[in-house]
Amino acid sequence: MRDHRVFLCLVIHTNIQNMICCLLSFHTSIDSSSNSRIFPTAVLPSLSKINNEERTMKFINLDANSAYDKAIKSCTKDTKIIVCGTEEDRSYIEEALLEEHLSSKEIIKASTKINAKKWLTEQLEALKNEIDLNRVSGQWAGESHSKPGFTLASDIMTGAPLDGLIGAKVKADKNWKVPAHFNFGGWNNCPSTEVHCAIWKYWQEEYGAKIVGVSNDVIEAHISKPPLTQEEAIDLAWQHYAYCNDVVDQGTETVAMLASVLINHDCWYFWWD
Repeated sequence: MRDHRVFLCLVIHTNIQNMICCLLSFHTSIDSSSNSRIFPTAVLPSLSKINNEERTMKFINLDANSAYDKAIKSCTKDTKIIVCGTEEDRSYIEEALLEEHLSSKEIIKASTKINAKKWLTEQLEALKNEIDLNRVSGQWAGESHSKPGFTLASDIMTGAPLDGLIGAKVKADKNWKVPAHFNFGGWNNCPSTEVHCAIWKYWQEEYGAKIVGVSNDVIEAHISKPPLTQEEAIDLAWQHYAYCNDVVDQGTETVAMLASVLINHDCWYFWWD
């Protein structure tokens, strides 16, 4: 899905190699007494210094059976535990961090200027010009008896706990700031990183929504104040649809069905194609 990121990383790698070759050639000297060649030590830029920003997160290994419990407990601490998924997910996350982007502090500052409720409303208004919202609204059929849980710690094919589960420790005093430390978003219909932060700040205040899982294209959250009525659940489901069309278009198929899952449920899931 992020082929452009793969290409960018290849270009960066090639340019770094060329630069090193030029430096080695320029600084090679000949010792007149021994005719020995002296080469300077070449140091490749580390991921921790990309974009002149100190790394605010580091990858760790997690036990799939206890990962989400640790993530939820860390929500009240200054260092959050975030479930990330497989080694492949980790590689995509690193590619996103290698892209040219604002620092996490700059992203967070920009997010505070965004009115999340207004943004969600404007997204729905824009969707009215593209699709028939009546078609995706659906009919309320009561609270769903089948409610999905978290996914990133499980094998996508078998559902078994992942061996070698990757997680991240993120230095963030507020949970809604987590997307900024992943440089998450900005492709296809996925909102920009600062929009993610603004929306999660709003949802954290309204629903006690706190991010506990982030892969290259998934965000999962634990909810301490879920909607308790049909009206509240449907209103929230429309917000989810404005934020992530795929959660309905390639998931529940209708907003009403999504609402039936969200009511009285402590787990949210988003995926962008």
